[in-house]
Amino acid sequence: MLSLKLNIFSKLLILLSFILFPVVLLYGYSNWTSVNVIKTQIQELNYNRLSFFMDQVESNTDQIAVLTSVFARDYSVQSLQARNNFSTYNEISSLNAVEHKLRLQQLASQWKNQIVLYYPQAGLIVPNNLVSKESFRLKDIITNKPKMWVYEKAEGGANTGYQFTHYVVDNYSDDPGEILQVTKAYFSTKILTDMLHEFNQNKAGETFLYHPVHGDLSNPDQPVRHKAQLMQLLRTKPLESMRNQTVEFEGQAYMVNALKSDNLDWYLMDVVPINSILSPITQNRNLFYSSIAVLLLLGTLASMWLYRNVQVPIKELLMAFRRMRHGDYSVRVERATGGEFDDLFSGFNYMADETQHLIEKVYTEQLQSKEAKLKQLQSQINPHFLYNCLFYIMNMATLKDEEAVVAMSLNLGEYFRYTTRNENQRATVEEEMKLVQNYLAIQHLRMQRLEYEIKVPESMLGLEIPRLSLQPIVENSVIHGIEPQIGDGRITITGVKEGEDNRIIVEDNGVGMSEEALEALLDKIHGSHHEEMGYGVWNVHQRLIYRFGEDAGLAIERSETGGMRFVLQWRDNETIDKDRQE
Repeated sequence: MLSLKLNIFSKLLILLSFILFPVVLLYGYSNWTSVNVIKTQIQELNYNRLSFFMDQVESNTDQIAVLTSVFARDYSVQSLQARNNFSTYNEISSLNAVEHKLRLQQLASQWKNQIVLYYPQAGLIVPNNLVSKESFRLKDIITNKPKMWVYEKAEGGANTGYQFTHYVVDNYSDDPGEILQVTKAYFSTKILTDMLHEFNQNKAGETFLYHPVHGDLSNPDQPVRHKAQLMQLLRTKPLESMRNQTVEFEGQAYMVNALKSDNLDWYLMDVVPINSILSPITQNRNLFYSSIAVLLLLGTLASMWLYRNVQVPIKELLMAFRRMRHGDYSVRVERATGGEFDDLFSGFNYMADETQHLIEKVYTEQLQSKEAKLKQLQSQINPHFLYNCLFYIMNMATLKDEEAVVAMSLNLGEYFRYTTRNENQRATVEEEMKLVQNYLAIQHLRMQRLEYEIKVPESMLGLEIPRLSLQPIVENSVIHGIEPQIGDGRITITGVKEGEDNRIIVEDNGVGMSEEALEALLDKIHGSHHEEMGYGVWNVHQRLIYRFGEDAGLAIERSETGGMRFVLQWRDNETIDKDRQE
């Protein structure tokens, strides 16, 4: 199971989140509780204010209705029912007394209202200057008997507005011809609109009267907002149950209350935007969350600063140590922090310089020692090989075979000229192939059973490899593979180039090696040199690694022909220029 490793930046952010999260959580709970408490209190307060307003309306309408009923039953008022002619002094005095009582009655009410008497039998209206007989529609009065107040258009033209009217009928009957007296009390809707205007002063939202048939009744100076949506809502929901309900218009929440006036049969509607009520709390909440966001941002910036100035330098230093541990002693930390890490980086760079210098010095000394041994080997002529070639020349001269003598002499001379030259430790593949060809030509002259084939593409002939890298491998195949074998021997040298990968394959059909001997040889060429082991193959492998990197070297395996297969391999892009150090 993989473990998640967090850096210091992530840890600081997590710590900051753990610190701020409980604060935000506690504040959110506190804010939610406060909002609910305040909403409840505001709802109750608002509902109580509406109830008080409605009580005023009900009280005044009740007062007018009661006074109207009392006035209608007054003896002097009812005495006019039996009179048909008001030309005598007594009749005129009675009429004047009734009109005087009417004026006194109007002064007894807080609301400005009018009371009118109508005597159908006599066709008399008192006072006769307020309304006409046509306004007393007895059939409508009989029909509206259950209603205490009737909403109707006021008399006096199209622009006179509307009024609320209360009727008291004496000798009430379904037959209009039997009605003796109708007392009509009315007041203008302006009284209510003025009250609503005063009620809405310094108050959020709107309060208005609403009737499902007649629509809304409000002050013209305070038009109802979202009127169309409100009317649609009021037509689709039962108004009796509408108390502290929350609705939304154009993305804003409103609190809606409805109180019914039993006298007027209208509803007192109140619509208050919740956001305006809770705006102080909302502002405090937004300020708090903004402060938390600023703190989180500052904490993040501080964490980033610490990460950049602490975590990143430490990370770069650790990466530099890892590269040194893997052998890259050229690594340096090039970073200016302007702080304590500058001294640490300077100390690391100084240590890396000293370490690299020491290692390169030791490695150079080892290389020089190896090169000295190689040059010593190159300068030494194998007496056995030379004696065999000289005896071959002598025998061919005795047999008068001049061509064989010339061929052996030329190949032998070219061979020793190349092997004894010490001025350059690198050679091209083409030069190495010429040396190998001279060597194999000499061995072919000595052993007619030896055949060889060289197949190297032209694209590889110009590549540089360490000098005398190929001849020791071919010599090993001839001496340890072909010579001990009875019968024909064959050596094939093949060059392969695939992109930046290069290989030279030396394959023979000699006696081969046992599995144990092969494993022992592989262990020796990958280890340090010992005197008891052959120097040529080990030297070739080590020089290829030094020249081209760890992926280069010598691979040894069995051949399908029965002998051995040696592969020299390296990559072009891994070339390391060591000439400057030599």
